[in-house]
Amino acid sequence: MEILQKVSTKELSPGEAFSLLYGDAGKKTRFFYLRIFVKDSIFISLLVNTIFLLPFPLFLVKPIIKKILKEEDLSPELYNRLVACGKGTKILIKTKDAKIKIKLI
Repeated sequence: MEILQKVSTKELSPGEAFSLLYGDAGKKTRFFYLRIFVKDSIFISLLVNTIFLLPFPLFLVKPIIKKILKEEDLSPELYNRLVACGKGTKILIKTKDAKIKIKLI
């Protein structure tokens, strides 16, 4: 509320107020780090985690992601926005059969 009052009295510009409220834009992400844990099969978990031992470059999976987004009737622009400012994002998916951790770096 204080920031809005400062904007209304012209002590702050709208751009400065925006960066105070929401911070600066994130950095561009280039890699993703993937870990999959299947509860009933340790071998499959070990195999998949060995394949993705090192961070994986996003540009290699870009065509696959864009195709999936089109099939799900989502805008391919969603991928571009995530890459543009998604660095540091962590995604944790838990189901009763598996746990998936994705980190964008």
